[in-house]
Amino acid sequence: MNWKRMAARVSVALLACGMTVAARADDAFPGKMIKMINPYAAGGGSDVLARVLARDMSAYLKQPIIIENRPGASGLIGANAVRTAPPDGYTLLFTSSSALVGALVKAPQPFDPFQDFAPVARAVEYPLYMVINPEIPARNLRELATYAKNRAQPIFHTSVGIGSTGHLGCELFALAAGIPLSYVPYTSVPAALQSVMTNQTQLMCDSVGGAQAYVTQGKLRGLAIMGKSRMPQVPDVPTTAEAGFPGVEAGVWLGLLAPKGTPASVVQRLNEAMNLALRNPEMIERAKVQGLTIIHETPGQADAAIKADLKQWAEIVRIKQIRLTD
Repeated sequence: MNWKRMAARVSVALLACGMTVAARADDAFPGKMIKMINPYAAGGGSDVLARVLARDMSAYLKQPIIIENRPGASGLIGANAVRTAPPDGYTLLFTSSSALVGALVKAPQPFDPFQDFAPVARAVEYPLYMVINPEIPARNLRELATYAKNRAQPIFHTSVGIGSTGHLGCELFALAAGIPLSYVPYTSVPAALQSVMTNQTQLMCDSVGGAQAYVTQGKLRGLAIMGKSRMPQVPDVPTTAEAGFPGVEAGVWLGLLAPKGTPASVVQRLNEAMNLALRNPEMIERAKVQGLTIIHETPGQADAAIKADLKQWAEIVRIKQIRLTD
């Protein structure tokens, strides 16, 4: 008897059996409750979207999806909890891009945002909205740049946390304009906006949904949309390209991620459920009111877009030498 040949046949048979079992397990997904971790506090914008998304995905998947809020460290605590979870699709992360971007500035780095997650899809995105204190004598970005260069002290800008997208978005503009900026972090968006309105800080890159009400009241001045096109909510506000700074684009996305190593078939099933949920009229209306653009994409498209986004911010972090240590 040829024992080597028999051993090879047994190995092939076992491998085929294992593949069949894995395929059946993936086909049966989900077979129990799914936990969706939101790395921010309950009641915020991302939390509301997560709950609507979870409800509608649950209807498609025929299993409950619960939301677990794990706020702290600008989203890093919740993100790390999902990173270390079993890669079986039963623990997911619904997060903004800021949680991944924040890992780029943390020393030591808590995880690799490029490699440690399997993107399901991004759900929505929005461009940053550059607003200033109305006492600043600038009506556009060119005037702001000139004013900043001639000002005795640097302009102070703010956002929620070092390494947030709002923080790095303003730094991107500063690099393009060749102006000095000093950063003052706050622990919440309302506190950061209040600091600009009271002239404790002068500049902020926020969302249209968060800032426009104060612009309408005359407490802030809107200067530019950091996206490829104008926003219907503020049609008179130019894009950064229109304002003389092409390529200065920055935005935030909210999306669903699984741990690295989650089977592709599980990720695909979650993606199908998510894309269907994003077609719900309630979700569409919520996105419209908040100035969000709904995204429909495959896992592969999400992975490419997220990596491109992270690459841009990693370069800003490197050039500006932004670091946050324990």
